[in-house]
Amino acid sequence: MVVLASIAAIVLSFGRGRTTVRLGPFRSTPVSLSISGVLHVAEWLLLGYHPRIAACAIYLHVVAIGSILLSSFWSVMNESFDPRAAKLSFGRISGAGTLGGLLGGLMAAWL
Repeated sequence: MVVLASIAAIVLSFGRGRTTVRLGPFRSTPVSLSISGVLHVAEWLLLGYHPRIAACAIYLHVVAIGSILLSSFWSVMNESFDPRAAKLSFGRISGAGTLGGLLGGLMAAWL
């Protein structure tokens, strides 16, 4: 699964790079995030019927697509701020993301 996820990430990153150059991060990132959301719903629905296949799909999704989405998010942030504003804002954005990840993990453990 690790090798397959790595290969998928490499192939998808080349396609994503071409798409970002052609359309720009402002147009391609919302579409990518929407597709990722639809895939998460499909994986969630699959989990009840075929948990092993769903687990593999979730792993591939998170490993292969997650890093591309993260890179896309920071591309949008890079295009949105001038260097001075970015210096002030990026720390807060990263901190809020870290806090959200921590609270989400605690909430998942609690549920």
